[in-house]
Amino acid sequence: MKETNSPPEFSVILRILGGGYLVYLAWDLRASVQDGPLFLIAVIVFALVGLVLAGTSINYLLKHKYFRDDDTEPEIWDEFDDEEDEEREGRSDE
Repeated sequence: MKETNSPPEFSVILRILGGGYLVYLAWDLRASVQDGPLFLIAVIVFALVGLVLAGTSINYLLKHKYFRDDDTEPEIWDEFDDEEDEEREGRSDE
C-alpha cells in the first residue's frame, strides 16, 4: 500500500454522509431552541461541524484529493487486458 496524506475515497464519502446527517440533526433541533440555550448551542455546533465536514469532503471529492487503491481490481480484468493485448499484437503482425 502506498504512503499518502490523502484520505481513502470511501472515507470521503462517509464524511459527506456524516456531515449531512449533522446538518439534518441541527435542522430537526431548531424547533427545540425555545426549550433553552443548550439546544441553541447544539443547533449551532451541529450545523457548523456538519457544513465544514461535508464541505471539505465534497471539495476533496471534486478535486480528486483522495487516495484510491486501484490494486483491488479483480484479477479477471488483468486476464481480459492480456487477451486484448494479444489480439492487438496479432493484428499488427498482419
